[in-house]
Amino acid sequence: MQSFSDLLIGTGGALVGGSGDVFKVSASFINHSLASAAWDTRGATLVFNGSGTQQVVLDNGYAWGALQVQAGTALDLSGSGSLNVGLLQLDGGLVQLQRWHSSVNITYDANIPGNAYLAGASYTLPGGGVLAAVPEPAIWVLWLLGLAGLVSIRHRPSPGARSK
Repeated sequence: MQSFSDLLIGTGGALVGGSGDVFKVSASFINHSLASAAWDTRGATLVFNGSGTQQVVLDNGYAWGALQVQAGTALDLSGSGSLNVGLLQLDGGLVQLQRWHSSVNITYDANIPGNAYLAGASYTLPGGGVLAAVPEPAIWVLWLLGLAGLVSIRHRPSPGARSK
């Protein structure tokens, strides 16, 4: 486990963490990283455990295995990036989202049992950001099959058309 008061990551910086790795931040998390090839936190957990409102700046979108926000902690999220998490653990429950201010979008994996309390729904956050479930892969497959069917119908000759 790594604990930080302020965690500032420059444009060339990257975090790497796997299953069981925890990054706890009690003040601000400022992420300007452009090092997407080096960044890998898909299995790690990001914990916000400060009191009051914590500033989070995201200039890129990186995935985290889990995001835990302890009860009593509010987030002020800004930047041009997004926040993509597998498990979203709100220790204060859904009411905790009312204290967030976010201009960035956050996605969570609706297929993880720990996210059942979110009901696969989307939530508009104060500040214009949205907390939304990642679409299930099966939905995308059906959508793509439907699109392929429309394309094939469009390219078929009409019944009365002659070939030259």
